[in-house]
Amino acid sequence: MIKNKKGDIGITILVVLVIGVASLALLTFYSSTNNNVQKISSFVFVQDAYTYSDFISYSGKNLISKYPEVSLTDGSCRLTKEYSIESGLIFKSSTKSMTITYLFNCD
Repeated sequence: MIKNKKGDIGITILVVLVIGVASLALLTFYSSTNNNVQKISSFVFVQDAYTYSDFISYSGKNLISKYPEVSLTDGSCRLTKEYSIESGLIFKSSTKSMTITYLFNCD
């Protein structure tokens, strides 16, 4: 039926090489993302705390008692938020805890 069997070898080698390059690219993306997870996450958590403090400061002092993370100290507010960071993308290898304390003016 198939008369040209030499073409099958070339196509097989091409398919194996394409699969190998795709696997190497996925492995590279996984390893580079896995190393930078905590650096990116910590920035996102600090930004989240800052946004939360802005929300609280615009709410007013009389509504601060609704937020258990916020305490009043000498005319300023102290926001303490705790986050848990799971490192690893596919397999969660470890969980670390991070606490952010942010002082801001809540007038």
